[in-house]
Amino acid sequence: MAAICNGISAYGGFVPFCATFLNFAGYALGAIRVSAISQYGVCYVMTHDSIGLGEDGPTHQPIEMLLSLRSMPNLLTLRPCDSNEVSGSYRVALLNRTRPSVIALSRQACPNHAGSTIANVALGGYTLHGSADGEGLQLSLVASGSEVGLCVQVAELLATEGVNVRVVSMPCWELFDEQPLEYKKKVFPRGVPVLAVEAASVEGWSKYSHAIVGMSTYGASAPAKDLHKKFGFTVDNVAMRGREVLSFYAKGGDQVPWLMNRP
Repeated sequence: MAAICNGISAYGGFVPFCATFLNFAGYALGAIRVSAISQYGVCYVMTHDSIGLGEDGPTHQPIEMLLSLRSMPNLLTLRPCDSNEVSGSYRVALLNRTRPSVIALSRQACPNHAGSTIANVALGGYTLHGSADGEGLQLSLVASGSEVGLCVQVAELLATEGVNVRVVSMPCWELFDEQPLEYKKKVFPRGVPVLAVEAASVEGWSKYSHAIVGMSTYGASAPAKDLHKKFGFTVDNVAMRGREVLSFYAKGGDQVPWLMNRP
């Protein structure tokens, strides 16, 4: 499937796409790598992108696959959080004719967010919820895909406790890393601890966040709601981790490493 798309792209005149479960991208990694090396703008649409797919269990639930794809040079890995970001992801894929794209989509329903836009996907990461200027900001939550909605709920809960929380949607690491340093510092300002939330491998998020709610084991076979509770992707658990991060850095902003400010 992926190799055929490479052939279509090499022939010219078409923008090929193919689709399967995200976990089965593992079978196609060799051909996806050829897409990246050869600068073929193939669009890979990968669904069922997390443990949220439910009862099919660990054989179908991707844990390390997003990290595998994100580590591949000249490949854009996009994990949109709602319909606006899905549209933005397709726009990015169609405009990048010398870079293949993987669009990782959720099985479960995701709400549309007031702060999401099609255009902002091209930035890779942006403030979706909370103060845009960062004034009085105490904690940032960063996530992709279906966990963005979870982070918005957590931010709303912590706001009732007097905590000023920003939610950053990061649909594409690669595009965010290409942004000017000043923009990245605006998204993740000095002195504000960051908690990342993604229902996939915890590896890699440490370049943006000080703590991570993620997966370090395989999933399990159960309804999505039960899996989210088992592995900690609930409002209560993420809010608790947010409070723990705040408590850890309670001595002051100078104690919080500014991850965007390094050589």
